[in-house]
Amino acid sequence: MRKILILILLAFSLTAWGTKYYVDESGNDGTGDGSVGNPWALVSYACTQVTTPGDTIYVNPGTINESARINLARGVHLLGDSTDIPKIISTYREASYYAVWLADETVQDGNQSISYLHFDGSNYTAYGAIMISRRNNVDIHHRTITKFH
Repeated sequence: MRKILILILLAFSLTAWGTKYYVDESGNDGTGDGSVGNPWALVSYACTQVTTPGDTIYVNPGTINESARINLARGVHLLGDSTDIPKIISTYREASYYAVWLADETVQDGNQSISYLHFDGSNYTAYGAIMISRRNNVDIHHRTITKFH
């Protein structure tokens, strides 16, 4: 009985943490699959592919140039390298003007985090860095935000 309980707990712990996907400045959105050896190039593209709560989009050290809005799904974490913080330079300036968008139609728990990233508004081209609307439990820490209105 004890072995069965240990196996059940192990199976739960393996599925509870989700999958880690990668973005790298040398990645490719056309041929990449988000794996460590074949990362995507843009965080905005990764967000269209990674929508399962508990999954993580990991941004490798370097500079990512974004021209589209980053729509982060509920429950998906956005994480950079804690020792060599990556920079996301945003030139996005459309209807909402925010580079990173976390929004729901009704109030929802995000249960997610954004950390170890540097957001740069490309010399004030982009209006705002992060918009959170009707989403609770979003932890934002160890980040830098520069050159946004």
